[in-house]
Amino acid sequence: MQDALGADLIGIGLAHGQHYQPAYDFYDKIANQYGAGNIVITGHSLGGNVAQRVALKKNVATTVVYNAAPLYIPSVAYLGNKAYDSLRENLQGKFNLPSNKAEAQRTIADIKSDIKAFTGDVIRITTQKDWFNNAMRWLGAVYLGKEYVIPNSGNHDLKTIAEDAKQVASVKQWTTI
Repeated sequence: MQDALGADLIGIGLAHGQHYQPAYDFYDKIANQYGAGNIVITGHSLGGNVAQRVALKKNVATTVVYNAAPLYIPSVAYLGNKAYDSLRENLQGKFNLPSNKAEAQRTIADIKSDIKAFTGDVIRITTQKDWFNNAMRWLGAVYLGKEYVIPNSGNHDLKTIAEDAKQVASVKQWTTI
């Protein structure tokens, strides 16, 4: 529920981005310990969203994500924050919900600014029948990097990739680092 409501709905959907700070801190710790040039970030689904954002913020050289959630979805952020503000007004006096509009604008502006300065390489691997990414693309979701689609593949999970030698070969071809 924390992932679905906190990170997916509020963090990505409403473009609040509150779920990134622990990942920034962890990256800094590992970069200080092993050197930033030795780090390759990876993630799947929500982890792919976080990996993309850390890559942007820290200008990471190489990132590989699988069926990643987008950085944000402009239409969903706009409509979601309108609905949230309406709910917030209707609940005023009963609950004290903070506004999210300024935070969403700041998060989106930060992402756009970081994209302009980004010099790293993001490899975004998706399965052909991934319902999640197909829907997000249709909604105009913003992702980072070049997308590689595994032909004749499906589902959002990684199990279907890992259990098929042809799909594994496709991934290896695109991710030789």
